[in-house]
Amino acid sequence: MRSLEMPSLEMHSVRLVSTVLAIVFCLSCAELNYPTKGASDDALVASATALELAAGAKREISEPDEPLTWSDLTRLARENRQRGELDRASERLSQAAIQVQDLPPSHVRRRTVFGLRARLANDFASAGEMESADALTAELIAQAEASPEVGGAALVSLAVAVADRREAAAREAGQAESQLPLLRIAFATAQAGSIGRDRMILATRVSKLAFRENEIVLARTAIDQALSDALHVIPAKKMAIAELRLEHARIALASGDFDTAKKSATAANRLIDQTNANDSIRGIAEATLAEILAETGEAETALVIATGAHARISGENNLTEHAQRRILAALGRVELSLEDRPSARAHFEQALAIEGQDQAEDVDLVKELTIELDELSASDPL
Repeated sequence: MRSLEMPSLEMHSVRLVSTVLAIVFCLSCAELNYPTKGASDDALVASATALELAAGAKREISEPDEPLTWSDLTRLARENRQRGELDRASERLSQAAIQVQDLPPSHVRRRTVFGLRARLANDFASAGEMESADALTAELIAQAEASPEVGGAALVSLAVAVADRREAAAREAGQAESQLPLLRIAFATAQAGSIGRDRMILATRVSKLAFRENEIVLARTAIDQALSDALHVIPAKKMAIAELRLEHARIALASGDFDTAKKSATAANRLIDQTNANDSIRGIAEATLAEILAETGEAETALVIATGAHARISGENNLTEHAQRRILAALGRVELSLEDRPSARAHFEQALAIEGQDQAEDVDLVKELTIELDELSASDPL
């Protein structure tokens, strides 16, 4: 009977040894794996969790004084976070961050810890613990500014949420507070990632804000990224792409790239012709192209286009106040390029007589026209 049992025991031992060796081999291989560029934070967390499970990281810590590994700390921090113990979770993630701080920014461990801390910063804000939220956010933003690859989607989400919160607070207080420095870092982090709708939306927001604050280089980089992403993400959305091309044209014009400005504005008008866009959108697109042509020395053609856009104001379809102001401004600028100063003055005055709108683009246009009319009056008094 004994002779029959021995093979079974030996076989069991062989299987046990084989299993242990397989686990060790998998862990040693997994240790060498780095995430691909653009990998999401959720994917990184999932990868790290898989490693923990394979290594038996869910073991009980028998001795309170036993040194904890980064995986122990992140696991316990997740449990703290689920129970609402945010301060304790923060302590453990800070310890984990120290353990992985010398790894490359793209390493799975470092990005996993960073992502968990970014989510924790949002948790602090949601719980109303703004001092802790702001302190952690400032630390993470500084790290991402130095090494954009470490941030990933979690950093972008955190930065946008903080920017939205601060913008709303400033608006409520009647103050002006630029969120461009924060969004600039979020955009740089997003650029290190992959193509996606979120990056397209962020790039568009950054381009408009940077353009408004006269950060032309950043505005151009951001609108280039937004347009490139849009052509991959929403290729069939002609109206959305046309609006991006118009923004691209205006920013290119401001940067002195007349050729790109003309191409983008022309492409935008062609796309709009293929849609059921209303007269306000068509008029703005035509006005944009007219201004660009006037700048490139094609003033006569610009006047024909601007005059056609102007005719829409008295047409059957009502135009928005902003569209009317944009068209009148463009016509006046084209006329000024042709040295028709009286007509330019009249159209500038008509544009400024329109009731102001509570939107950034209209507020900026009113400021521009006021300056241009003052300069025209100073150089050519009545």
